[in-house]
Amino acid sequence: GSSDGLAGRPLDELDAAAGGIVDRLPDRDPEALRAWEEIGLVPGAHITVVATDAEGVTVLLDDGQMLLLDPAQASGIIVRD
Repeated sequence: GSSDGLAGRPLDELDAAAGGIVDRLPDRDPEALRAWEEIGLVPGAHITVVATDAEGVTVLLDDGQMLLLDPAQASGIIVRD
């Protein structure tokens, strides 16, 4: 569709080495949100997909930290260019 670039895409749809700016995080898990906030996974943060496999999606934050997100979490994280 024509709205692809605007709305953002779920993290689990991005290819390895793709990345973008975190637009939205799922808020159904307050503990996960707090943990993500502590390491800098917040709206506006830039992340890069390192790998996607059965375990979930591994992302690289700008400060060099790597984080494995399980598939349910990754599908709820919206990333835009």
